[in-house]
Amino acid sequence: MLYSKIIQGNTLYILLHAEQVYRSFMKSSLGFFVKDLERETINDVSNEVVTLLKSNSDINKILIDGSELLDCYNAYEEFNKIVEYCISNSIDILLNRLHKILYGSSHLYELKGLEKVDSDIENHYNLCSNKDINISDFDNHIFNIYEKKLLEKKLFIEDQEFDKQYSASSNVILPKYVNIKRFIEEKEISFLGLYLLCKKAIREGLVPNYDSIDKPIVFFQSIVGSYLASIFAKIACLDLAYLDHIGPKSKIYRTIRKETIKNQKNKYLLISDVICMGTEIQIAKSIISNEGSEVIGILPIIKIKVIDKDEDNETPKICSLFTLTKDNNEKIGYQIKTNF
Repeated sequence: MLYSKIIQGNTLYILLHAEQVYRSFMKSSLGFFVKDLERETINDVSNEVVTLLKSNSDINKILIDGSELLDCYNAYEEFNKIVEYCISNSIDILLNRLHKILYGSSHLYELKGLEKVDSDIENHYNLCSNKDINISDFDNHIFNIYEKKLLEKKLFIEDQEFDKQYSASSNVILPKYVNIKRFIEEKEISFLGLYLLCKKAIREGLVPNYDSIDKPIVFFQSIVGSYLASIFAKIACLDLAYLDHIGPKSKIYRTIRKETIKNQKNKYLLISDVICMGTEIQIAKSIISNEGSEVIGILPIIKIKVIDKDEDNETPKICSLFTLTKDNNEKIGYQIKTNF
């Protein structure tokens, strides 16, 4: 399975770093911060890419991104398999953002008849294309086409059963709901989504470097959130905590040592499936604040923007994988109702 596969029109995108993060998921503690592309990973990628291209005649462009990766011992044959297939079948190919170390250690300089194009970023290369791309905008482009992929899935929004439409926590009626379990079940979408959410959180300064001594703790308070939080924490190399229950004796626990972490003045990142009215988030924030700690960020899969306001200086910062607004909701039809 290609976890990072995104097809937009006639173009296939592959993010090698995302593939390496998930292929080393159980055996490495580096998560998002892994820098070495294993030869087995690019071999699996090359086999799956060629198989995919053979079965999908509509694809005539492929872009393979090497961002975040620094090394891969002699992977020339695996890369060359993809390049030769693309050239022989008149498929445009771009090997994008290859660090000079990865370029050298993978022996890509052995590729014949291909022009090396220096990109705008020092010590990075684009190969197999005479056309350079705007490197600074590439990550935003990936986020945008992933959002389009979610929109094609209608954000997994379904009709709510009548007797479940009333939200007691927020005193509103919700005729539709986001079935986040379907999001989780479609692994190609959920794995890449959590990877991109981590990338966004790093860019927003919410997730520190791997060797940082001042790391926040990933927090969840629901069964569905537990899956999202556990995967995200593994990717971001962060500790994990959960809410035992909401009540007069609410406590927060680490999942590893099962010990209370009261009065340690920790920083937390709240993981949520969907933020709409934000009531449950406010409850969690209150409990965390009561224990002398701080929520520095909220990371929902989907944020439903119900009020237009300036969010640049919002505290804590909300960093969502997708934001549903009045404009893009025209294709979705999500509803919030009251009796007023």
